[in-house]
Amino acid sequence: MPARHVCQNFFRDALAPLHKYRQNALLDATIALINGASLTLTSIGRYLPGTAQVKNKIKRVDRLRGNESLHRNIPLIFRNIIAMLTSQLSLCVIAVDWSGYPSQE
Repeated sequence: MPARHVCQNFFRDALAPLHKYRQNALLDATIALINGASLTLTSIGRYLPGTAQVKNKIKRVDRLRGNESLHRNIPLIFRNIIAMLTSQLSLCVIAVDWSGYPSQE
């Protein structure tokens, strides 16, 4: 199954409140990262699917990164994803690794 189809199925409910263009842009950026892009604007732009010129793809990622409406929706998106992942769990255990935390002694 192609990565885009898997991502669409997984994120469908979490991204439902977003505009369709933002949904597609987020999915395309996710696919770019799956395909090997590093977490830089230029790298994600270069790996975006589609036939547009690279400069236009990079501009698309830049517009997505600066989208204030998307930034306002981040807590909602995270809440929806966490609800999806934990809704079937009877118990949720959170493990914290304190080894990197300086001791109080």
